[in-house]
Amino acid sequence: MRFEVGAIMRRDQVMELVFGNNSSPFDILGRHMVKGGQVISAYHPDAVSMEIIDDQGRRFPMDQIERQPVFAAFFAEDKAFDYQIRMDFADGNSFISPDPYSFPGRISRREEERLLEGKWHDAYQKLGCHPCRSRGVEGMYFALWAPFARRVSVVGDFNFWNGMIYPMQRLDKSGIFELFIPGISRGQYYKFEVKNDRGEVYQCADPYAVISEGHEDGASRIYDMSHFQWTDQRWVETRDVSHIRRKPVAFCEVLFPELDFPEEYIRETVVGAGFTHVLLANLQRHSGHTLENRENTRDSAQTDRHKSSKKLSFFEPLYTTNTPDRMRGFVNRCHGQNIAIAIEITPDYFERGQESLLAFDTYPSWDCSPDRLKEWQSRRVSFCFNRKAEYRNYILTNLLFWIREYHIDAIVFRGMSQIILGENQRFHDVETREGEQDTELLLAYHSFLQELVRNLKEAQEGLLFVGEELPGLAFLEKESELTWNYTVHDNVDAYLTTDPDRRPGQFYRLSLPQMRRDMRTSILRINENWKKESNGSLVDNLETIDYDILTDKKMALGYMIGMPGKKSWVLHGFRRPFHQRYLEDLLELYRRYPALHSYEPDRDSLEWINSSDAQSGVISFIRWDPGKKRNLLFVSNFSKDSMDGYRIGVPGPGLYKLILSSDHIEYGGQGRSLTQNLTAEEVGRDLRLWSLSVEVPPQTSLIFEFNMMEKNQDQAGEI
Repeated sequence: MRFEVGAIMRRDQVMELVFGNNSSPFDILGRHMVKGGQVISAYHPDAVSMEIIDDQGRRFPMDQIERQPVFAAFFAEDKAFDYQIRMDFADGNSFISPDPYSFPGRISRREEERLLEGKWHDAYQKLGCHPCRSRGVEGMYFALWAPFARRVSVVGDFNFWNGMIYPMQRLDKSGIFELFIPGISRGQYYKFEVKNDRGEVYQCADPYAVISEGHEDGASRIYDMSHFQWTDQRWVETRDVSHIRRKPVAFCEVLFPELDFPEEYIRETVVGAGFTHVLLANLQRHSGHTLENRENTRDSAQTDRHKSSKKLSFFEPLYTTNTPDRMRGFVNRCHGQNIAIAIEITPDYFERGQESLLAFDTYPSWDCSPDRLKEWQSRRVSFCFNRKAEYRNYILTNLLFWIREYHIDAIVFRGMSQIILGENQRFHDVETREGEQDTELLLAYHSFLQELVRNLKEAQEGLLFVGEELPGLAFLEKESELTWNYTVHDNVDAYLTTDPDRRPGQFYRLSLPQMRRDMRTSILRINENWKKESNGSLVDNLETIDYDILTDKKMALGYMIGMPGKKSWVLHGFRRPFHQRYLEDLLELYRRYPALHSYEPDRDSLEWINSSDAQSGVISFIRWDPGKKRNLLFVSNFSKDSMDGYRIGVPGPGLYKLILSSDHIEYGGQGRSLTQNLTAEEVGRDLRLWSLSVEVPPQTSLIFEFNMMEKNQDQAGEI
């Protein structure tokens, strides 16, 4: 062995490489400039001989090192040259390729520091697998954060899944491993093989993979995200949330299995009904739902494939059964029809992030006992409580990935109460050291979400944030343009499911939510599941629901469309025939009348007429137009008795025109009292000088339009 070769190819490092323990293969493999020339070395576990082919086609045999499948050659040239390596195997086959260990890394020192600080927000652009060109050679660049790994290798169908062929180089400052492999093409499958500090060897999917497969034991798939052509540049540049509270906002919540429907059906439904946003709901939260395929257009096997044989990566779209470009195409076409796209962030989202990274980081960052950590995990406390900056950076990077690469318009936080309320209750119940640790968890969670939202706002303008009103998380409500409101529906549901004889005692539930808080900046889900079988399964067929439940539901929808706040609807509600036309008409009213959607900080848009008539079961209120020109009067009869000649106090004289009745024949009703154009009479009722005599069918909501002229406003003010 030449002296120059021996200086590079140290025996201990060669044996570490051969036995799969070398985390710095660049120390001995590739090109090394030495005094008097350069040393080039290579390794393949199955090679019997190697030779170097320079850029002029000349061939130079390489010497075997330590009787191992490691080969090297010395060149008395001070100038570097391009070369390839020919490897010969015992079966007579050979392989010629550029040397992966002759190409430089792509991650800078500053990027490592930003990762350790939790501020490398575009890490997805380098971590994972990315097609690139280095020194004129096409290939794939791989990078993985695995701080406690002894060795990491790239394996795939291009190297027979052999982890000894392509060991990656460790960057000591951050624990990132990287390697550029020439000649690999798009569409091939790969994983990372990890040997941890305990000597255990296992293969894991890429935590930054944009697409994974059910076959090859859940391998990641090489995919190029740069080829998609967006046509929504104007939409992205002009989106603005500064006036969102004065605009109509209606979310259509789409569950994962529903995206197996033809995309055109979803977009036509959303556009036809007048929704402004599509909310792509979290997969895990709805994975137990059994949804019918509309008109048998899709085979449920596609959904089953995702549930059983495929484990989705953290960066893979949850919302399609095809490539990332299918989802981007869906978003692009929605933007072309003025529909914004929102994604839902739930505790399940954080748990998926935890699962993706824990395979490469075996040391929990929370200082606690194994039993304590296991308890937190059993209570679904996600890894966002961890203090490790790299974990927090991973979540933020993922959200920015959706925003930038998929042009997502809104981030919707939901379900956080599962953690927050649980931790609060535990703290109040347990006055021990464990209670103090739970409080520390809660504070860490608060800090994490605060950092997350503020960094997203700084990184991307024009995003809509939807938060929750939760104890200890006032900042999330403050930083969000809108917040979820569940109390309206929950209270209506509680009233409707109460025995009719006991309903008068529960009548306060219908007006209670509005009495307690300002709901004008909230989002109401107006079509939650209203009826469940005794086993808890959802009832989705018309044949299984009696007429009273259907009419109750329609009446309640008419009532809730009048409640202050933006609206949300679950897409699968359209499978009931009466819903589609009824919902379209309700949303048309919501969009057309500023009284229903415009938020004015110094104006109360809702005025109760009578919210305490528990015996009759009729509730009435007014929604005021900002200009007092197109006001709306809502009258809802929650009882099964017809209220003929029911008198309701009104602000002043004028014509009150019926514009919608939930009892209309087109909505599956009986069409009673549909021609009510009423003139106010100077008869006192409900502490007002003027009133109407209204015919209200049972289980029906009526909506009247009226104008409030200046002279009438003056009279109303004198009352």
